[in-house]
Amino acid sequence: MVTRPESSPVFTKRELDVLWCVVKGWRDRETAAYLGITPGTVRTYLRTIREKLAVHSRLEAAVLVTNQGLLDGHAPTLPTHTHPEPETTNATE
Repeated sequence: MVTRPESSPVFTKRELDVLWCVVKGWRDRETAAYLGITPGTVRTYLRTIREKLAVHSRLEAAVLVTNQGLLDGHAPTLPTHTHPEPETTNATE
């Protein structure tokens, strides 16, 4: 079971945006395109997020923030050149 760290971490708006995409199951490239940043920047945010949450994977981070309601009511801040939501790929295809 994934549990919340001793104290609640404080996330930047952009970290919450990346977490929102992670919870949706998007990969780095999809997240980057949607938020108007590079995949490398997404990976940097994910590393910081995992450190703040004291977890080892994006899956653990997604489970934790979902279970704790840390993204309730959050909607990502999109750049002015917004992109449509990426189509999620079906793992069975």
